[in-house]
Amino acid sequence: MLHPALISVTLATVAIFAAGQARAQVVSIGAFTGDFSEGFETQVSGQWEACLNGRVFDGTADLCTPGNTGAHISAGWSYYCTVQEHSGSYLFGSGSGYAEYEFDDPAFQFGGYFANHSSSSSMDIEFYDENGVLVDAINESIPNDCVWRWFGWEFQGTPVKYVDVINTTNSGAYILMDDMEVVYDCDETDADGDGHTICAGDCDDNNAGIYPGAVEICDGLDNDCSVAEDDAAGIDEDHDGYCEEDGDSDDTDPDINPGAAELCNG
Repeated sequence: MLHPALISVTLATVAIFAAGQARAQVVSIGAFTGDFSEGFETQVSGQWEACLNGRVFDGTADLCTPGNTGAHISAGWSYYCTVQEHSGSYLFGSGSGYAEYEFDDPAFQFGGYFANHSSSSSMDIEFYDENGVLVDAINESIPNDCVWRWFGWEFQGTPVKYVDVINTTNSGAYILMDDMEVVYDCDETDADGDGHTICAGDCDDNNAGIYPGAVEICDGLDNDCSVAEDDAAGIDEDHDGYCEEDGDSDDTDPDINPGAAELCNG
């Protein structure tokens, strides 16, 4: 499915990567067991489809290759090297174009095992909300050695409707997946004790100074969960802890700031 946000994918992705760090809304997490698991054991294998017939995650999501018929279930797959299934008898991969998960209900966690048998060494993961607006984009290193690796993410503050898995070469194809997990129910725990949960929009529930309505300060973080770092206090371009509004007279040099030691260097 081509959702509206795809029109601006390239520009939005470049802007996020240029910032040097992922937004706080999407946090990498370790392996977990979700509300639903997907091992690709129930779909028909050997077909090339626009979307997997039979859906995924017990019928709660679609897995497609937008604009292509590349969705493929296979018992192992050879290209630059050979990947066997992570468990069970089958795995999923796209042979044409990127892969896109579309959830019936927005998800709060998503992850699984990924392998790469192409010429690239990285993949882009793009996350969209239910309105098709890009929430975040992350570039993950994944060597082309046909080894399964876990990648998982938690969506703090904004649940995700679409996840696009894009190989950085091969027109987005040839990233393989198996034993995927998804969580739809939001965690109501207030882990950092700031009075706000992930369900209530807390975009970093491990930092008590970050929550909706918090005072935005110049620290390189999205304190008020507005999806904009230092939006009310200027941008700390050299990451020395001071913005121009704080008196930083050269915000391109981290050695120059109001707290720096004075040197005899002109």
